Amino acid sequence: EEILILDSDNAYDGGNLLAAIHGIRSSPAALICHFRPFDDNPKWCFAVVNRDFTVHTLLEKDPSALHRGGQPMVGTFYFDSVRTFRGAAEQVMSTGQATGAEGAKEFYMSQAVQFLIDNGVTVYAHSVDNVIQLGTPEDVESFLSSQVTGQGGHENLY
Repeated sequence: EEILILDSDNAYDGGNLLAAIHGIRSSPAALICHFRPFDDNPKWCFAVVNRDFTVHTLLEKDPSALHRGGQPMVGTFYFDSVRTFRGAAEQVMSTGQATGAEGAKEFYMSQAVQFLIDNGVTVYAHSVDNVIQLGTPEDVESFLSSQVTGQGGHENLY
């Protein structure tokens, strides 16, 4: 069965996501969602996307990503099957190459997607709009204050 994995620290307009996935001529093995950057904060995973909407590479929290053409991702990962995801995730975890500071290392979904790309699997990219950051207390506070002042512009997300 298909699987869609979502991070919980963003909101966005994904109304046409499934139509986009099923509208790709050759059924995609995997797809990620990205958006137009609104700041230069390297806290995101970035996707370098080719002109044909295929993903060239993923750059996890890389400060040089924007200069390399990276588009921030919203943490939505589509896989055509649980088998595709599980195989990639198991391969990544078997390497032991977790990311982060010592004592706080973790694996990222981007590593599983990059594994697929590195092994010749075509991964597609889909652009989403109206992204709201909710990953830090400051992000949540900014969103809440924009709702109080009526300047949020996110009414279509609810």
